Amino acid sequence: MDKELKRPISRLKRFAGEAVKTVVSFGILATAIGFVIVMSLRDRSAVLRSPDTLKPMVSIVSAVEYTGPLELVLSGSVVPYREVRLAAEVGGIIVEKTPECRAGNYVRAGTTLMVIDRQNYDLEVATVLAELKQAEATIREVEEEITGLEATIELSQSEVNLIQRELERNSRLAGVASRSEIEQWERNLLTAQTQLVNRQNNLGTARTRLDRMKAGLELTKRKYERALLNLDRTVVRAPSDGVIVVENVQQGDLVAVGSPLLQFEDTQHAEVLVNLSQRDMSWLQEHLPNEPQESPSGDRFLQDAYHLPSADVEVFDPREPAVSWRGVLSRFDGIGRDELTRSTPVRITIDQPVVASAAGPRALVRGMFVRCRILVPPDRRRSDDRMVAIPAKGLRPGNFVWTVENSKLRRHAVEIIGLAPESADEDPSQRPVVVRWKSGALEPGAEIVISPLSQVAPGVEVQVANGSQTINGAPPPAANPSNAQSQPDGANLGT
Repeated sequence: MDKELKRPISRLKRFAGEAVKTVVSFGILATAIGFVIVMSLRDRSAVLRSPDTLKPMVSIVSAVEYTGPLELVLSGSVVPYREVRLAAEVGGIIVEKTPECRAGNYVRAGTTLMVIDRQNYDLEVATVLAELKQAEATIREVEEEITGLEATIELSQSEVNLIQRELERNSRLAGVASRSEIEQWERNLLTAQTQLVNRQNNLGTARTRLDRMKAGLELTKRKYERALLNLDRTVVRAPSDGVIVVENVQQGDLVAVGSPLLQFEDTQHAEVLVNLSQRDMSWLQEHLPNEPQESPSGDRFLQDAYHLPSADVEVFDPREPAVSWRGVLSRFDGIGRDELTRSTPVRITIDQPVVASAAGPRALVRGMFVRCRILVPPDRRRSDDRMVAIPAKGLRPGNFVWTVENSKLRRHAVEIIGLAPESADEDPSQRPVVVRWKSGALEPGAEIVISPLSQVAPGVEVQVANGSQTINGAPPPAANPSNAQSQPDGANLGT
C-alpha cells in the first residue's frame, strides 16, 4: 500500500522540476531577445543623431618655447657637518662639571665644560721645573770648568814654548850646559807637553759633557712643556660653537686616557643628505656640466670624475616655504650607489644654518626633513638645448600628451626635463612642465589637450571647446619661431 502512494508523489516531483527548467529557459531567451531589441534601437538612434554630437569636446592650451631657468627639487634630511666625540686626554677624577655641560645646551668655542683633578699634574710641572733649573745650573758649572781649562791650556802652552826655547839655546852653546842639564831640560819639556795634552783632553771631555747636558736640558724642556700641556688638558673645553648631544660622565667619575666624555655637534655649518636617482644624476650632468679639460691624464681631469658639478641650492622647510637657507652642492657621501635603493647619496653644505624669520631665528637641526631646489640659469644651459613648456594638466600617465592636429587627436611621448620655477602668484600644482623640443613632434604652438579623455585613440576627431591659449591664459604667439625667441626669459610662463 505504501509503495502505491509513493509512486504518484515521485512523478509529481519530476514534473515540477521539468516545469521549472522550462520556465527558466524561456526567461533567459526572452531576456536575450529584449537586449538585442534595445541595442538595435540604440544603434538606430545613434545613426539618426548628428555626426558632430559624437565628437569628444576637448580644451586645449598652446605649448610655448621655454627659455627660462630650469629647476630640480629634491628631498633630503639634515645631518651634522661635523660630529666630535671628546675623550679624556689625561686621567683623573672629574672634580668639576660646569652647568653648561648638559645635553642639548648650545655653547661657544672655548667654553669650559669639565675639570679633571689637577694635583698630580701640578706636582709634575713643579718637579720638571726643578729638574730644568738643576740642569741649567750644571751646564753653567761645566761652562765655567771649560773656561778654566782653556786658560790653563794657554799657560801650559806658554810653559812648553818657554822650556823648548831654553833647551834650544843651551843646546847651541857648547860648553855652557852639561849633558845632564840638557837632559833635565828635555825631561822638563816632556813633562810640560804631557800636562798640555792632558788638559786638552780634559777640555774635550768637558765640551762633550756640556753637549750632553745641553741635550738633556732640551729634553727636560720638552718634559716641562708636556707637563704644562697635560695640566692644560685637565680642563675640557668646547672645540667650536655647537650643541652638546650626549654626556657620558658625571662629576666624581674616574676617567682614564681615551675615556669618552661627551658627544659634540658643530653647528657653524650644516649639511643635507640627498639621495639622487639615476634620472637626477643624468639631469645634473646634462645641465650642469664640468668645464672641459684639455689633458685626460691631468689631476683636474681625474678629480672631476669623482666631483659633483657646482650648483647653488635653496633649502627650505616644506611646512614653511618662506624660510630658506642657501647652500651648495658639495660632494658625494662616500662613493658609488646604495646597493638597496640604487640611488647616489650626495651632500649639500650650508655655511649659515641659522636664519631670521618672522617667528624668530630658525636653525637646521639633525634629522629635519627639507626640500632642496637647484636652479640652472639660462646662461649655463647649452645653446642647442631647446625646450617647450606644456601645461601640467596635459601630461598623461606614462609621460605622453594628446595634441589636436586638423581636429584629430595625436599622441606624443615626451622627455620630461622638470618643472618651471614656481611663481609667487601661481598654484604650485599648475606649474608648467618643461619637456624636450622634438622637431616634427612637439614644437612651440602645439595644441595640448588638458581636458580628461576616456576611450580615445589616435586619429579620433574632436571638437575644441575653447580658443587656443598659452599656459598663462594669453593669446598664443605668432607661428614664427623667432617671435617666441625674442620674448624675455620666462615671460611666457608667468614667472
